[in-house]
Amino acid sequence: MRVITVLLLIISTQDAYSESSRTWGMTTGLTSTKAVGGKLGFFVNTRHEDWLLRWSFLEANLYGEDPEGYRLERLSNDNTVCRDETNGQFTDKSNCTAMIIDMTTSLDASKRIGSDSKILIGGGVQLLTDAEYGESVIPYLASSYDITSEIEVKGRIGLDYLQVYLGFYFY
Repeated sequence: MRVITVLLLIISTQDAYSESSRTWGMTTGLTSTKAVGGKLGFFVNTRHEDWLLRWSFLEANLYGEDPEGYRLERLSNDNTVCRDETNGQFTDKSNCTAMIIDMTTSLDASKRIGSDSKILIGGGVQLLTDAEYGESVIPYLASSYDITSEIEVKGRIGLDYLQVYLGFYFY
């Protein structure tokens, strides 16, 4: 229920400003909450003077994970096999690797440092709804640098949380 309340607040805040101050975009980069992985997301920005409010309404974080009970081994002939740790038998390689996808949403507010600066600093929260974290809100600090008017590099850091990525604006 908390997540729905926060999402409704985000949507109402985004609608408070005119369409001319709004930009759409996508992000891609590296993320680390449980393990290092990749990130792909879509966002909408609302600008007001030196402030930027970003709602990343859809973020997919992809992680590789070693499943418990199995391990990869390299044999003397350089072949790699998957072994079941409970009985020592060889098993299908697909048992030794797993891809996890965490779907999240986040909201952050940043302020431009100086009127002509390309640097923004702020903070935000990411909402997770996966099995390990439950329905969690992760606060973070954010900083970004506008490489061009259409491309930015951005970083987020919080407790057990790090992301570095490129953002592309669609206007």
